[in-house]
Amino acid sequence: MRVLISLLGMDQHEVGALTVAGILRDAGYEVLYLGRFQTPQSIIRAALEEDAQVIGISCYSWDFRLFLPQLMEGLKAEGLKVPVVVGGGILSEEDERWLRALGVRGVFRAGSTPEQILSFFASLDRSGQRRGRPTR
Repeated sequence: MRVLISLLGMDQHEVGALTVAGILRDAGYEVLYLGRFQTPQSIIRAALEEDAQVIGISCYSWDFRLFLPQLMEGLKAEGLKVPVVVGGGILSEEDERWLRALGVRGVFRAGSTPEQILSFFASLDRSGQRRGRPTR
């Protein structure tokens, strides 16, 4: 599975993103790390160019509230049916409800374990959510 991981906007707290990238890589996933200061458009472009099968967004600042709706709309406009997963220590229960209403497939708040993350990705794999190229 090819997983694209990034941070949106001016969020520069990448320790969590790098940790999750390592967890996934060590479990055999192909991880494409875009890094900090990305826009919805740059993430969509990379997902298309790299045939990403899952997009992971790390949230440690409030920029996600502005940029996640734009990312989700942009993916829809491109016809990309790539599951989006969001994680971060600042996410509240209310944020999780809001993210899921946007169509985000997985939300990992503070205290999420590597086992929970890997179990979620395995469920995507079993459900066929990641097979083949992103649908356009």
